[in-house]
Amino acid sequence: MLLLTAFCAVVALLLGAFNKPPCADPAIARRIRVASDVFAIAAKLDDYRAAHGQYPAELSGLSTLKLPVKDPWGSDYVYRYPGIRHKSTFDLFSAGPDRMLDTTDDDWGSED
Repeated sequence: MLLLTAFCAVVALLLGAFNKPPCADPAIARRIRVASDVFAIAAKLDDYRAAHGQYPAELSGLSTLKLPVKDPWGSDYVYRYPGIRHKSTFDLFSAGPDRMLDTTDDDWGSED
C-alpha cells in the first residue's frame, strides 16, 4: 500500500510538472499576444497596400477582416499612417498597461 501511494505521488508530481500552461506569467502572455496581434494586423495592412497601392488611413477600413482590435489591456491598437516612428510605412502598437500613448510601456510587438 505504501508503495502504491508513493507511486501515485510521483506520478502526480510528474503530471503537474508537465501540465503547466504554456505561459504561466501573465506579463509574458500579454507580450506574446500583442506580438501575435501586431503581426496579424500588419500582414493584413500589407495585403491592403498590395491591392490598393497604399496603406489605409485608419484601421476601420479593415473592419470586415475580423482583426483583433483590442489589446490585452482592453484598449484599441494604435495605428498611424503615415507613421511617426516608421515614417515610410505605419506605426502599429499597444499603448500598454498605462493605456497612454507614447510612453515607455508601449508595446510594439517586437524589440523594435
